[in-house]
Amino acid sequence: MPIAAGARPPYEPPFARYRMRGDAGVRAGQWERFKVMLMSPRNYYEQLAAKHSSHIDAILPCEQLVEALGPLLEPDMMVHPTKSMAFVNIRTPAINHSLNFEVIRADVISSLGTLERLRRFAMDEQVRKLVTATL
Repeated sequence: MPIAAGARPPYEPPFARYRMRGDAGVRAGQWERFKVMLMSPRNYYEQLAAKHSSHIDAILPCEQLVEALGPLLEPDMMVHPTKSMAFVNIRTPAINHSLNFEVIRADVISSLGTLERLRRFAMDEQVRKLVTATL
């Protein structure tokens, strides 16, 4: 029986697929080992059926990460948890991209500097250790 145009099959979490790709990578020599990790709100994991959660090696609840990152944030940084992940944000002025570049150059350079700060934060050894320790 054909599926009607626009109809989609029910959503299936991708964890089994991640496990298969990880196993294939080990067999192909791309890596020695792997773990399937889920970063999500705690209640998402708790509601997963066993056929999905059985493929997950480690869970990092967003709530735990938000709390743990607090002391490492710079004063203008904030953690913004969503349904499926958490972001560290720094508020910057909006840029009107329809203006001539010379008009917005300073704002663009400032925003690129902010992006670099976020990259350094994410790569900071203390932050990485904290994330690893919460697993």
